[in-house]
Amino acid sequence: MALIVHHSKTTPDCSGKTQTATYYVKVLPSSQDISNNTIIIPDESELACRVYPNPAKDLLHVELPDNIQEGRIELVALSGKIVLSNTILENPVQIDTKSIAPGFYLLKVTTGKGGATFRIALH
Repeated sequence: MALIVHHSKTTPDCSGKTQTATYYVKVLPSSQDISNNTIIIPDESELACRVYPNPAKDLLHVELPDNIQEGRIELVALSGKIVLSNTILENPVQIDTKSIAPGFYLLKVTTGKGGATFRIALH
């Protein structure tokens, strides 16, 4: 069982406007393998996925919970541009990243059971 810690902090930015940041931290049991450096930012519906390797070079793997076989995956550049948008047809999902420019991206996974967003580095 995982413990989810939710924290919101409101602070002024450099222009004096108030900004609110929300953080979710998932504390895993020591028996769970976290050696793949996966960063998980769950939304309120808490879809637990495993994304590896991170950073990725040629291929990115997305493992969904066993009971999920369909949904949508989007790879979004930090500029907001959707670089890749695919329907989930199998579990696990393999994404060929060879033709995508190196950089940092958000991987958005959406299913009927919830969604999750992952910060991904591509080399």
